[in-house]
Amino acid sequence: MAVPLSADFRARQSAAHHVQVELTEVGPLERPVDRVRVKGCVRRVFRSDPTIREGDVVSFTVGVFRDLKSIPFDAGGWIPSAEVTPGRFMEVYLNGVAPACETALVEYKLIDGPSRDPMFPETPTPEEMRYIDRDERLTSPDSFSAAHFLAVIGGILLFHAFISFKAWAAWVGAVLVAPLIVKNVARRR
Repeated sequence: MAVPLSADFRARQSAAHHVQVELTEVGPLERPVDRVRVKGCVRRVFRSDPTIREGDVVSFTVGVFRDLKSIPFDAGGWIPSAEVTPGRFMEVYLNGVAPACETALVEYKLIDGPSRDPMFPETPTPEEMRYIDRDERLTSPDSFSAAHFLAVIGGILLFHAFISFKAWAAWVGAVLVAPLIVKNVARRR
């Protein structure tokens, strides 16, 4: 299942470390899609406790793929294996104590080199905030209302009409489903 954008930002904000790393070693890729252990030297520290400083060596796992068709449909955080090589730079949110750390969810990305400011911010942009608000509104327990219940009943009746050729079920189903469709289209604008 795909991770909601709000979970990404919560993982970034709660991570113990936010660093930029120069990769020095990349573990073997044994399958077309795999999680491999990488090791690197910390080049920039944006946030950390005293256990990680610039120059320290850290290791963590990242998702890499050799074949684009092999990537799980709903998973994020996959990087082409040809791009994960020693000498490349990565910005990553980590948990744990150096040298053996773990990524916070899949909060890592390749970057061109160390930078003064983070390339992978821990706070959402206004555009991302719109998506977070929408996701939370649609997934909250309060979002399932009587209108949704009626739409489900209407859908069942439409299905019944389709398989049994009952005109009354089609009419009732359409009456129940149509207002919810119109309401959702209007809300997305």
